[in-house]
Amino acid sequence: MILAQLLKPFINALFERRFTWHLLVSTGGMPSSHTAGVIALVTSIAFTQGVGTVYFAIAATFAAVVIHDSMGIRREAGKQAEVINEWSRILSDIHREGQFTPE
Repeated sequence: MILAQLLKPFINALFERRFTWHLLVSTGGMPSSHTAGVIALVTSIAFTQGVGTVYFAIAATFAAVVIHDSMGIRREAGKQAEVINEWSRILSDIHREGQFTPE
């Protein structure tokens, strides 16, 4: 989980061509530190307790819920971003064409 969090600014730097320090402590983004944490939990339980135990079943179910939820949140955030970007374009066009006045 810590490694995933530490990698975020470096991965972002590869794609965005700039290093962003606040990604070290921010939530969201990739790689997902929440997902890394639950996968580490499931893996450690698999090694210490075995995959045929109730502990593993509980941890795997918990991991499935966390991963499914994080994917849904990212999907919905992407949809909202598309709508907000479209509204911004429309409002910019209205303003540029002179159809908008402060009154």
